[in-house]
Amino acid sequence: MQKSTNVCPITAGSFRTFAISTKKNGHVTQCMAVADLVGVKIEAVLQIRGLNKALPEWQRELEKLYWIVQAIKMAWKFRKGEYLILASGRSVLPACRLIKFLRGNEVFILFIGSPKKWTTNCADLMLRPQHERELGVDEEKRYPWCPKQVWVNSPICNPLPVSKEEGCEVVILLGGLNITYGDEIADYSDFLNRLDTILAQHSLSIIFSRRTKKSVENAIKKRFAPTNVKLIEATDRQGFLNACESAGAFIVTPDSITMVVEACATGKPVYIPDLPVRRVETRNHRFIDMTIAKKYAKYFDGNINFARSDIERKDIENARQVMTGYITSWSKEYVNQS
Repeated sequence: MQKSTNVCPITAGSFRTFAISTKKNGHVTQCMAVADLVGVKIEAVLQIRGLNKALPEWQRELEKLYWIVQAIKMAWKFRKGEYLILASGRSVLPACRLIKFLRGNEVFILFIGSPKKWTTNCADLMLRPQHERELGVDEEKRYPWCPKQVWVNSPICNPLPVSKEEGCEVVILLGGLNITYGDEIADYSDFLNRLDTILAQHSLSIIFSRRTKKSVENAIKKRFAPTNVKLIEATDRQGFLNACESAGAFIVTPDSITMVVEACATGKPVYIPDLPVRRVETRNHRFIDMTIAKKYAKYFDGNINFARSDIERKDIENARQVMTGYITSWSKEYVNQS
């Protein structure tokens, strides 16, 4: 899943570029990748924490008051000058709305994703992945203010930090807590049995994430402790980088859209364990179905092939052209040209 390298930096006008993102790795990396794609340099990434879904509903509602406070602070920051803002995540919507209300066309907001249940103007252009389409919904009329929309097959992310050389190691990126796929140790049973079958042929590294349940992590550590499998903690950044550097193929659990996309963007083979599905027709489930159908990745059946299979992503190049076109037009019309 290769991103376009034919990038023409946007030079019309004199505007500054910032990212406003929910405080979550996936949202931040998407903003950075889109900036790279359209040829702009982000001065700073401003983050607003998202909702903790483990909290009771009344506490989650209180948390939204924090979003409003942050929105006021950010609107003050962008009170003068012309700005391009790349935005991603539900928690930044109040800030985007207030900035657009106060500054109008002096600020161009490119929102990455789909703000559900949002009815007021918060963006000039939306970059949306296909898995966010919902059956029975006219996506072009979803938002009352009718923003311009551009669609891609899957989210745009920068690749994991792999070596350009051919790797020989199988790197397993293990996610965890989610609403779509099984995340208990019993749900991993078939997957782990298949890993056992490739231990003799391949060098393996298992990288845990902060979302991996401790019960699952401990069971996997116990299972593979007598083997040569490298077990890498979620906090071991250097261990993560070293494993990616030597990766020849990735196995990525389906619960993390960001991890799957980042692995696919390397151009190296990506395999996805066929875990039990708890909820169908979630965005996550639709994304995995599309990823398999487009052959960006394969289900892991116990076999590993290190042959690269670069896939031309015409959808990304099309999105780049559309985004740069809109931003350039805005810049020529509304940005101080001096």
